[in-house]
Amino acid sequence: IKRRPDGTRYKDFLYYGCKHRTMIRGHKCSFSKQIREELLDEAVKEVIVKLVSNPKFADMMQKKINMKVDTDEIDKELESIEKELRRHILKKDRIIEELDYLNVEDKHYSRMKNDYNDRLYKIYDKIEELENLLSETRKKKRSIENDKVTADNVYKTLIYFEELYDQMNQEEKRQLLKSLKGIGTLV
Repeated sequence: IKRRPDGTRYKDFLYYGCKHRTMIRGHKCSFSKQIREELLDEAVKEVIVKLVSNPKFADMMQKKINMKVDTDEIDKELESIEKELRRHILKKDRIIEELDYLNVEDKHYSRMKNDYNDRLYKIYDKIEELENLLSETRKKKRSIENDKVTADNVYKTLIYFEELYDQMNQEEKRQLLKSLKGIGTLV
């Protein structure tokens, strides 16, 4: 950062340059020019504005957004896991009940108790496994539903892009462009 003779700083100028020019990722880029940030950001803005104003793009985005999120298969999987979990909880309750009614004076009491305990431990392991599976499946369903919401938000941002972009300061513009960088993966 250069300073004036009186000690104050000059205005900052930001530039985009090739990330490969310093051999960061294994190869060196021969393109040594740097592009001023304002020029490149304005070019990106123009492309996005033209893209959003294109009726084909708008139709394609509407189809993607209005597309029903298909969670039927995951719902069936959730229902199956919950059913199996309930079944194992009932088994556990039955074994505990049978343990309560064991006759202490029976000559095979300790063996029977050990057998019941072994079965009970196995059921507890299975219940824990099913609860973890249920939790993971619910997270997967939420993730699918959240992707739908994210695509909707991206489209709304693109529709109002020009108005939003013109009102932002330089740092906000950088953040918006950085967040839109992954638009291809959302759509």
